[in-house]
Amino acid sequence: MQSSWFDVPAERFVFGNHTKMIIETLVQDSAPEFANDLPGFKPWHVESAHDDKHLIICWTELDASRMNVAGDLASVDFDAMVQAAGITRSYLELRAIPELSAHFGPRRLLILLDVVDGKVNGMAWVAQIADWLQDEPAAQAKVQNVERVNAALPIPPNWEVAAIADACWVVESDEGCSQGTAFFLNDVGFVTCHHVLHSDEGRLFRDLIIFHPCDPAARYPLENVRANKALDLAVFSSCAPLRSVLDRDQNIDVALLAHVAVCGYPNFSPGSTCSISPGVVVAYKMVKGGVRRLLTNAGIVAGMSGGPAVSSGRQVVGICANGAPYFQDARDTEDQALIPVDAIDMLLVHRP
Repeated sequence: MQSSWFDVPAERFVFGNHTKMIIETLVQDSAPEFANDLPGFKPWHVESAHDDKHLIICWTELDASRMNVAGDLASVDFDAMVQAAGITRSYLELRAIPELSAHFGPRRLLILLDVVDGKVNGMAWVAQIADWLQDEPAAQAKVQNVERVNAALPIPPNWEVAAIADACWVVESDEGCSQGTAFFLNDVGFVTCHHVLHSDEGRLFRDLIIFHPCDPAARYPLENVRANKALDLAVFSSCAPLRSVLDRDQNIDVALLAHVAVCGYPNFSPGSTCSISPGVVVAYKMVKGGVRRLLTNAGIVAGMSGGPAVSSGRQVVGICANGAPYFQDARDTEDQALIPVDAIDMLLVHRP
């Protein structure tokens, strides 16, 4: 990129190519993630003119199917622009001049440079382009990027937040220093993860209880526990009075980028409420036991294991299984994993 004074180019195409080169360099250095939405990567049309004191370049980006075109700026237009600009040389001030405003836009730029002894300042050329890119082109690129992301994602669902929170319970064991989440699933019972109820050796903790944060003093034992370590699933019953019941989503084929909310009690302490964290399914992963896990970008952290992953309303598509120790670490692990809800059928067909 030119950074000092240099001779005014004699070839008209140089004005278009040099402007395009500056744009490309600035985009790659500062905003490569928006390269597809910013100008500088398609053919251009340029009109230019200069005298012994001024150089004007009117640069416009064309459609990809066009070709580069260079021409002369009419002398009457050149004189009118120079007169309108006066001593103004900054992009923001130039585009604010009514007589010049039509030459600026997301894909249009007017560059006005001083000519001194037949030379122009390359840094001034770069500065005007840089200020332009940060204005209308950047604003349009952000809008286009958001529109593209929104178009790729399904419409976010409405979750029955109160019903989900009421259906989720805290599971604890002092013996195992264990804490997790369980929820009540219609026609199944309480559901949680195997590792919430068992030691690493597979021994069921003897002092397991569940309680609801709305009434933490009321604690209830677990009964009729059925679990499978390979699946990392467990179901049980309890005399705890039900507050809400969740339903199984009948769609067992959860698509990539499908919306999902992971729910549970992360690192529960008295006064905490149920965390309902929205995200999408980003990948699939096979684990031991032949069960496919659903990976999500929603934050799953310690204590949420066994909690429901809800597709919409109160429809459960999975069970939270893996995550990070704390929310601030959630983006440092790729293993935000859900057990598909249909894996419960594999657990129930096997005898304890």
